[in-house]
Amino acid sequence: MPEWLHSSKALIKSIAGTIGVKGLSLLISLFTTAAYMHYFSSVEVLGVWLALVSMLNWIMNFDLGIGNGLRNKLVNILNLKDGRLVKQCISSAYIILGGVSLTVFIVGNLVLGFVNWNGLLKISPNTLSSTVLLLVVRITFSGVILQFFLRLIISVLYAMQKPAIANLITLISHSLILVFVCLFRIDDTEKSMIVLSAMQAFTVNIPLIIATLWVFIKYLPYAIPSVKYYQGELAKSILNLGCCFLGIQLSLLIINSTNDFLITNLFGPEHVVEYQIYDKIFILISSGFSLVTVPVWSAVTKAYVENRRKWIQKTYRILLVIAVLISVVSMILPLIYQKLVNIWLNDKAIQISILNAYMFAIYNVILTFNYASTSIANGLGQLKIQIWCNTIAAIVKIPFVIILAGYTDNWMCVVCVNIIIMLPCVILQPIVNTKYLKKMGEHCHDV
Repeated sequence: MPEWLHSSKALIKSIAGTIGVKGLSLLISLFTTAAYMHYFSSVEVLGVWLALVSMLNWIMNFDLGIGNGLRNKLVNILNLKDGRLVKQCISSAYIILGGVSLTVFIVGNLVLGFVNWNGLLKISPNTLSSTVLLLVVRITFSGVILQFFLRLIISVLYAMQKPAIANLITLISHSLILVFVCLFRIDDTEKSMIVLSAMQAFTVNIPLIIATLWVFIKYLPYAIPSVKYYQGELAKSILNLGCCFLGIQLSLLIINSTNDFLITNLFGPEHVVEYQIYDKIFILISSGFSLVTVPVWSAVTKAYVENRRKWIQKTYRILLVIAVLISVVSMILPLIYQKLVNIWLNDKAIQISILNAYMFAIYNVILTFNYASTSIANGLGQLKIQIWCNTIAAIVKIPFVIILAGYTDNWMCVVCVNIIIMLPCVILQPIVNTKYLKKMGEHCHDV
């Protein structure tokens, strides 16, 4: 057996498990979009729901980077096999995030009532009353905040090198909401929105609660979070690393998560559904590749702690080869995209523009290579390029889109802007990765 394969058996198992579980989750997400189109009698209301969920999910990025900070920090501490230190690290993270969650929940509920949601989401009060829409927002917001706190268990699972279990949680959540949307149909538009928002909150949080209990009972009974084990220095260390990740998260939030919002406000909520139809199939490809890179991140951190430079270099080369193959598939996909959409949506299918499909394909290629390079950089803790490139991209995105929207009445300008602003990071990050790995030192193990 080749040395790389021999030393990567655990990683390969993690990748296989992650692809199986998360891949199924992505497919279920695809079917859910089609089910939504039958659940809602109005495309406009569906567009509002998709934009609202996307917008409120932005909150998941405002955890001060605690999740990713804990993920990288805990890999090192678990490697030391110090049970007390593990408990201190986990307790510190949970207490900080608990305080943040409570603050956001209280402040958020005070602010929500002052927002004109009908105006923000471009939906007439005659279609969806302001009272009902505010109730839907409050229910969804409360579910997101609870998820915000409970998702810390995902970072613990990644640090434990158990990404497949982490992704199983998402699979269960997506499956539950799909079953509900397929089995239940409420003719009253307002009632259907209220019930769906409650089910959304329920289905994303119950699996997280069960997973949290299971992990701490079965795997980490010695590390159940406790206020007594809070350590200021550990908390500071997690926050310092987390703040770097937070900067990247917030930038990517603006880059990737404002598309629905911008399309709704500049072109109308009905175009969000059209955008989603293009995006859902293409995102399966880049997201499928991200399934490979997710366990690589923590594995690279572990290899870095153990000074296994050549293993990291070999892993990086393999990721780039896979990225090239995926890019070829992405560029072929537009040729058969209409047929895929016809099969997927049947009588709800739209007419596909091959030019639009190729723009999504190009963006998909950029995302794929970005995942390959940043997974290595994240594992090494080398975040400067991502911080600078993504910050600049986030600053220019919205003004750039607004300017282009003034010259064209086509929502595709949002995708075009994404392509342009993501290119610098895709070009520069591989250069930095290569230079850093060369400087790691000759004392590293040749595995």
